[in-house]
Amino acid sequence: MVGNSPRNCYIFSRFSAAGLLLSNVFFKKNFMPSRKLLEVVQLLTPEESKRATVFLKSPFFNQKSNAAQLVELYQLIVRHGADEQNPQLQKAAVSKIFFPEKPFRENEKNPIDSLASDLFGLLRRFLMFLDSENELDDDREMLALARFYLNNNLEERFEQTVSALRKSLESQMIRGAEFFKKRFDLEALVAEYQSYFNTFEDDANLHSAQADLDMAFAIQKLELSSALHFQRTVSQFENAQESDVLLVKLLENPHLPPVAKLYAHVIQMLNAADPTESLEEFGKMLEENRTQIPVEKLRDLQSFYRFFAGRTYVKQGGPDLVQRLFDLYEKHLEAGYFIRKGKMHTTSLRLLVNMALKLNRAEWVKQFLKDYPPARITGTRFPDETHSICLAEVYFHEKNYAAALDCLNYRMFENVNYRLVADVLLVKIYFSTGDELVESRLKALDQKVRRSKISAEIKLPYQNFLKIMEKIMRAGGQFDAKKAAKLVAEIRAMPPILEREWLISVVGSQKT
Repeated sequence: MVGNSPRNCYIFSRFSAAGLLLSNVFFKKNFMPSRKLLEVVQLLTPEESKRATVFLKSPFFNQKSNAAQLVELYQLIVRHGADEQNPQLQKAAVSKIFFPEKPFRENEKNPIDSLASDLFGLLRRFLMFLDSENELDDDREMLALARFYLNNNLEERFEQTVSALRKSLESQMIRGAEFFKKRFDLEALVAEYQSYFNTFEDDANLHSAQADLDMAFAIQKLELSSALHFQRTVSQFENAQESDVLLVKLLENPHLPPVAKLYAHVIQMLNAADPTESLEEFGKMLEENRTQIPVEKLRDLQSFYRFFAGRTYVKQGGPDLVQRLFDLYEKHLEAGYFIRKGKMHTTSLRLLVNMALKLNRAEWVKQFLKDYPPARITGTRFPDETHSICLAEVYFHEKNYAAALDCLNYRMFENVNYRLVADVLLVKIYFSTGDELVESRLKALDQKVRRSKISAEIKLPYQNFLKIMEKIMRAGGQFDAKKAAKLVAEIRAMPPILEREWLISVVGSQKT
């Protein structure tokens, strides 16, 4: 039997790729003409599929001469699961159903192609309506009503609606970029109205419209700038300079709403030599203004808060900080700050697992991993492997090294840190089991860290881990009490280092 060697895997993947290419050509020739159409239908939820049927049957949306055929074609595709390999969705078979009087010509455009194209166009519009539903609310409806009154010269109704909408917006506490966009749309509409009867004695409401536009821009600019500064902190990339003059001007604006001030604070902390000094102030600002921040932005800002709190732990370490950090994470978990569309990001999952294990909360972790199986993990194309690595951490903590090794399925994870963390765990397993491969794995890890494009600040904890492991390997398990105490002190004093607690336990166990 052929072994599962890297070479055999490579050959298999080449043949699989070739087979997939040939199958794609075959399907393209013989099955439904629009694979995009089948993909969209297949991805619709049952509720969305029902609504799509209603949409297609509505003469308001589907005004085509072949409307009935489009509905029938959609229902046919749904009935067969939008499966491109289903014989019932073969082009010739579908063509025979809808155009029995017309001959089907292989490898040529047929009437069924045009019908499928029309259906895809309508589904694309349906998806647009689904997407726009997220933005619909009473304010948007009133704005549309005001625009209708303006277009039909009903001045009194227009002014009444504008007044009501202004009151509605003024009463809202949550003021993010979307709030100021709405207010800009309203004030711009009023400016348009006043331009019809321009007295040239005032600013025709242009100043108010511009002020709201500036504020919406300022919030989004600060939000994106904070993300860019964060990316610059954790990675290496060129041509990342932005307009510092514009940013400074925005930061000096005394009228920024709380959400903008918080993003400005994030930027300042990311650029500070020691952001931990203002961490408490940032947390206080978050708590005091949480009712005025849009939910999604509050979730993002809490992520920044956890990042800064985590950096404090990496630099200082210690069981007290671990407990405080875990308490913070557990509080955010209960508040739902980790969850987006029912899923948790892979980075958050790993951090929660690692912190809980540092506190010997293995049972908590096991339940946590049951609550968040691969289907509830996002931020990676390899949720199964991500989950397995977390499970491997649990087994390692329980000294079940064989089970940990079995769970360690390596993949080219998108996040280089996750690749490196998998290698660190492998080093720990090999060291704990006395495997002779540990030295080669340490060299491989060192090479990966050097070649990675993460920032020098992010590389440092890995480099310090490797530095201590080199000293441990060189000692060969022969630490006298004095040398052990000295190395433990060095590990404790080393600001950023991975696996601080584990390294201290290793040195302690090798004392002679």
